Amino acid sequence: MNATFCNRSWTAGCLTFAAFLAACGPGNVPAGNPDAGSVADAFFPPAEANAAECSDAIDNDGDGQTDCEDVACQLHAFCETGTETGDVLCDNGADDDGDGATDCDDPGCATAGACSPAPPETGDVLCDNGADDDGDGATDCDDPGCAAAAACSPPPPETGDALCDNGADDDGDGATDCDDPGCATAVACAAPGRENTAATCANGVDDDGDGATDCDDADCAMMASCVAATLTVTWEHPALIPDAATPLFPTYIAHLFGTTVTHPIEMQLTCASINNSSDSSATGDLVVRFAGYGADATQRVTVPARGTSRVCLNPTFDLSALYALRAPATARIESAFRIGATDAAVNMQPVRVMTVNDIVWLHPTVPLESMRDLSAVYVEPNATAVEALLPSVAARVNFTGPLGAFGYSRGGYTRPATSLSVGYYMSEPTFLESGETTMSALTYVDGGSDDDVDVWVFDDAQYAIWTSGGTATGWRWRDQVTGATQSFTAPSAGWYWYVILNTTDNFVSRTVRWNRTPSREEVVRDSLVAIFQELRSRGITYTSITTSYFGAGTQHVRRTQEVIDTSTGNCIDGTFLFSSLLSLMGLEPVIVYVSGHAFVGVRAAAGSDMRLWFIETTMVGTTTSTPWQAYTHGLDEFIEASMPGMYLDIVPIPEARGLGITPLPR
Repeated sequence: MNATFCNRSWTAGCLTFAAFLAACGPGNVPAGNPDAGSVADAFFPPAEANAAECSDAIDNDGDGQTDCEDVACQLHAFCETGTETGDVLCDNGADDDGDGATDCDDPGCATAGACSPAPPETGDVLCDNGADDDGDGATDCDDPGCAAAAACSPPPPETGDALCDNGADDDGDGATDCDDPGCATAVACAAPGRENTAATCANGVDDDGDGATDCDDADCAMMASCVAATLTVTWEHPALIPDAATPLFPTYIAHLFGTTVTHPIEMQLTCASINNSSDSSATGDLVVRFAGYGADATQRVTVPARGTSRVCLNPTFDLSALYALRAPATARIESAFRIGATDAAVNMQPVRVMTVNDIVWLHPTVPLESMRDLSAVYVEPNATAVEALLPSVAARVNFTGPLGAFGYSRGGYTRPATSLSVGYYMSEPTFLESGETTMSALTYVDGGSDDDVDVWVFDDAQYAIWTSGGTATGWRWRDQVTGATQSFTAPSAGWYWYVILNTTDNFVSRTVRWNRTPSREEVVRDSLVAIFQELRSRGITYTSITTSYFGAGTQHVRRTQEVIDTSTGNCIDGTFLFSSLLSLMGLEPVIVYVSGHAFVGVRAAAGSDMRLWFIETTMVGTTTSTPWQAYTHGLDEFIEASMPGMYLDIVPIPEARGLGITPLPR
């Protein structure tokens, strides 16, 4: 009988035991058969006859047939249904029914225990066993399901006589019984022999009988009430403006508080000088509140033993709320120095909050000139209205340079063609500083056989003589034709006149075009006139404001936006607007204060006060006056104020910025 029969036939139930022994007994099992051995081994060979062996893709009984191909597996439920079900097949890592889904991914495994979701991790047992029982990546108290478990609930605070006298750290905060802050009021901790609680350190009794009572007892040294008792605080509000009734809060410089400003007024709302008289350092919190106008500020301060610390603090101001005020408002600055929950010192300072348009001129301890320096905050080149106005101003500028109508470096421009009859001339003045050089050029000369003209430069006195018919020397370039250039350096500062003369040569009319590099004065004048003309075109008029809520020491002014929106302004309003535009154009304006008046000036060169030029801003609203008249009037005002006995104060805006006096925010 062949090996296949001996290995398989008995399982089919087709042979009697005797027949099987005769055929497959000892000596009849083919050589190499793994089932060779005793008769029992032959009769009960290793079989491929359970779910695991019938689905593991292995020929477990060595009969050459695997899994459901094996006769021994064909009566197994798995091989009859061809479905992957049950805990064994659903947890063996194989696609037992060949449907492309393995184990718990196979729909047939939906009810298998191995594929059932783990129960949620809840309750004291699962939440305290160190395991991730529901497989969500969070273990015990880190699992949201354990939030309500007793094992994950914080211990109750250590308070009351029972917990404060049991020798245990009941709340796990590292402090036991009377050493725990929660036990401060417990009777057990205030018993005779203990003087270290808020109650026993403030009851006037020597509770521990050591001869020291309350804060004099070393055990009470760190109690907040005892630390506070060793401190004295002196309060200051440096930036408030003193007033007979209530100090004034200067809204117009609030944006400077807490910044570095070189000025007699210290830009701090609240300062505390804290003196510690004890032999131990003290640590507390300085707190400042300005309700309605800023967010509270807190700063931790440590005061050395037997020492003093001065600390200044400002709330974060709500500038929108401050700038929205249209009339003064009453408010209060609340300050405190706290040790824990105990206020060692408190200060309540009532104030009157000024509007952003109210500027302070007089201060009882600060020089008038220093108070005027602060007016530079109203020079706002960053204002939206000023930025919007600039393109229209720039379009009116004659002299432009690498940056267009900006900065001091400007080029010349060609004058329109002018026809000169025989013996006639055209002239224009310019102010030149000593040693300053200008260049002129004839770009076109036409007329007569030689097409030439004479170019003259006279100083002011020579020009007066020459135009009166007298003889004046001057500087002369004869017979200048198209393309000729002339260079002139002023021997001294003063007004000079350029003259283009059509001589009597050939007795013909000539047409001339020419240009010249601008002098420093012309760059400034050109810019001032451009601003003047643009503001006049917008109907800006002069209107005085005398409103003052606080007496003669303050004034209500208009910001640049308001001047443009309302088309009105007084002398100081117009000066702020001119200065804002000049700053945005890259020039260096100065505010000129004379007795009862203000106007604007401009440096002739960056960083130099050797020469200033001025314009009377209020004449913008006087349609009968010319820009030149406003220009010369400003110069006359400056000369008059410079005389002995007159008042004159100049605030250079670049220097004010260097002191930290920055423009009002938008």
